[in-house]
Amino acid sequence: MTFRKAIQRIHLWLGFTSGALLIAVAFTGCILAFEDELRYATQHELLYVEAENKPSLNVEQLQAALREFDPKLKLNQIRFYGDPEMATQCYTRDKKIIAVNPYTGKILGVRDTSKDWLSVILSFHRTLLLGKTGETIILCNVCIFLAMLLSGIVLWMPPLLKQWKHNLSLKRNLPPKRRNYEWHRMFGLYAWLPLFLIAITGISMAWGSEKKEKLKSLFAANPPTGNIYDQVASQVHHQEPIDVLRVTFPKDSSDVVSISVRYETLGFRKQSSFSFDQYSGKLLKTELYQEKSFGQRFFGSNYEIHTGRIFGVPGKIIMFLAGLIALSLPITGFLIWKGKRNRAS
Repeated sequence: MTFRKAIQRIHLWLGFTSGALLIAVAFTGCILAFEDELRYATQHELLYVEAENKPSLNVEQLQAALREFDPKLKLNQIRFYGDPEMATQCYTRDKKIIAVNPYTGKILGVRDTSKDWLSVILSFHRTLLLGKTGETIILCNVCIFLAMLLSGIVLWMPPLLKQWKHNLSLKRNLPPKRRNYEWHRMFGLYAWLPLFLIAITGISMAWGSEKKEKLKSLFAANPPTGNIYDQVASQVHHQEPIDVLRVTFPKDSSDVVSISVRYETLGFRKQSSFSFDQYSGKLLKTELYQEKSFGQRFFGSNYEIHTGRIFGVPGKIIMFLAGLIALSLPITGFLIWKGKRNRAS
């Protein structure tokens, strides 16, 4: 068996192994490429408010408004947005998101992420709604897809230099079976780079980042008075326009207060993180985006690259079209195999 035949065999069986799941994941990915726009169209009242000429509420004031709404509520995170027309989003321990008017404290509505249709699609895309088991299945499937991309580009490469121009063009006026082969070959080539980026960022997100050093808070003999969350937030100084500021509450008595700030940008994510002792408010650790390496900034922007939003709306359109092509490749690949099998019989 020649090297090319071996690669063809590997490419074929990898496609059989993951084709059906690839179609489902690619379809949900196409929807999620425009998640922001879909939420704007269907959940506008939970995301936007009328801007007012006064300061937005701080953490303590928001906590008071939320306690009045539900005294048993346990907060996980509050997200403040730089856009004055965006509502503050409060995430609870029981997977709900409460939208709050940042100027009045009025509760705009509650989203249950276990029922919200876009959140369910996102969960299916990431885990097949099967928790950790589904996450592992998706990781394996994306690894197979990456192997198919690599084997596919090897099969596309012409053996002779003079055939390169011929292999870069989509031929027309072909019989149906030959046309199907051309579509599979050329659309796979045209979408190869976006699909490669989708695959490696998908693997990175599914694999998860390395476990970070676990920081701990120590009981303070003389804790500061006032709301500790507003005090630590005031220590974070901004020299650029903010996109979103996240205040993450400690999960237990030894956990820390985490604040992450993402700044407005196209391109790699500009995000700095700060960890504070929950009792004294002492700054324990700082991670500034300016000090991160290229690799850290690249993989720190996994989500933006994966969805195309790193290049704004044009990037989303490119990834959406690449997703449609990914969805079609198992179908055209199966038709190629079926046509060859029929000829052989």
